[in-house]
Amino acid sequence: MYTLTPPKFDYKRASSVEEACKLLAATDGTKVIAGGQSLLVAMRLRLASPAVLVDIGHISGLGNISEEGMGLNIGATCTHSKLARSKEVMERFPILCEAAARVGDEQVRNRGTIGGSISHADPAGNYAPVLTALNAKIALVSASNRRTIAASNFFEGPYTTVLNGDELVEKVILEKKPSSGTREGHSFMKFSTMPQEFATVNVASIVAIKDGKFEEVTVALGALLPKPRIMAELGESLMGKAASAENIRQASQELHLGSEIISDYKASAQYRTHIAKVLVARSLLTAVNRATGAE
Repeated sequence: MYTLTPPKFDYKRASSVEEACKLLAATDGTKVIAGGQSLLVAMRLRLASPAVLVDIGHISGLGNISEEGMGLNIGATCTHSKLARSKEVMERFPILCEAAARVGDEQVRNRGTIGGSISHADPAGNYAPVLTALNAKIALVSASNRRTIAASNFFEGPYTTVLNGDELVEKVILEKKPSSGTREGHSFMKFSTMPQEFATVNVASIVAIKDGKFEEVTVALGALLPKPRIMAELGESLMGKAASAENIRQASQELHLGSEIISDYKASAQYRTHIAKVLVARSLLTAVNRATGAE
């Protein structure tokens, strides 16, 4: 039953990451909140009943985007709007800006954060396939430990991650490889029944092309399976081949998705499979066109 009033809880505002970690460790059933775009909805639906909420949304610097070598660090409380408009991210990882710009509506983008989104781990969220395709790392911190884990290992299933109860996401780490003389292109595409809804299927594609042929192909699917997955066989099948629409179409139609495809009120597994093949082809072709300057 839906209710507008969440269960009773204690509220504490942290002034630093260290204080937030101590508060998390102090009481069982404590949850972190920043923008609250996912957690508060879950609380109103009685799907979550934390005893304490620790607000990290006012910690200075935690939402910053900073350079590290050729890469970037994106703080956990960076909002979707800030990420979508960032010149630094657009120059180095434009696919992430594309994904951020497609999150919900403007109100959600102005309040919601990247750390909250990936911690919530909705399988239909935008960031999981993109961060997986980018081989991003996620920095986690607790009162007693710090660790960094690959995005591909962070998501364990629907609404489930490797986060321990006393840990929070501190930042997302993106590393940029030196150019190897290839032309790179990207594309994030999302299919949903309405523009502001969560995806029925989404796909992140990153390609590198040299002399008209694929040098690298990375395709990650989201909202189709319990967690994001790199379509390694698809990439291998295209390596060394001409970056043509026909090769892309053929490889996409031969896509093997396994038996764990989500089937729910939004779409059957059969329908999702069809949409995935179409979306992969479109996404790859867009990435190729961006790499070659055709778009």
